Amino acid sequence: AFRGLHEELDLPKDFPALAGLVDFMTESYCCIAENLESGSYPGLACVYVTHYCSLQILDEGVPHFEALGLLVDEFETQEHDKTNKWRWTPLAEARGAKVKGFPSMMEPSPDKKAVGVTENYEPLPELQLDVASLRVILEAGGVNVSAWGEFTLLSLKALLQEIDNGS
Repeated sequence: AFRGLHEELDLPKDFPALAGLVDFMTESYCCIAENLESGSYPGLACVYVTHYCSLQILDEGVPHFEALGLLVDEFETQEHDKTNKWRWTPLAEARGAKVKGFPSMMEPSPDKKAVGVTENYEPLPELQLDVASLRVILEAGGVNVSAWGEFTLLSLKALLQEIDNGS
């Protein structure tokens, strides 16, 4: 959660350790796995694992986040190729508005700790791939990469980069 907060809010490298500034609220954690077709690579089945959590800013953290302008009602952060716009919204309002990407808080089933929690999730082992072997693997799995059109090679290279980066 701390790495995600640091990354998404584009906190500076010299920002103090988050463990003393925010509190991870374990009771709000849930993990949802969705089996979807990739939006970037048509025909490629993907499992999107999304982790939802809540962090509470401690009194000690308020001055640090205020100094960066992150506690105003609306603010922006920068990523490599895009600007993220943020707005603080009361929890009940966010749930009522069904904010995109905000998990519904249904009652958990008796045998689960939370709705959609995935257990025994194992990352794939490290693979040494190049564009040609990636294409063979995808086509063996039923993905018609030729359907990606004239940008097939470029798309394969981008997918390989995403795999290498762990995106």
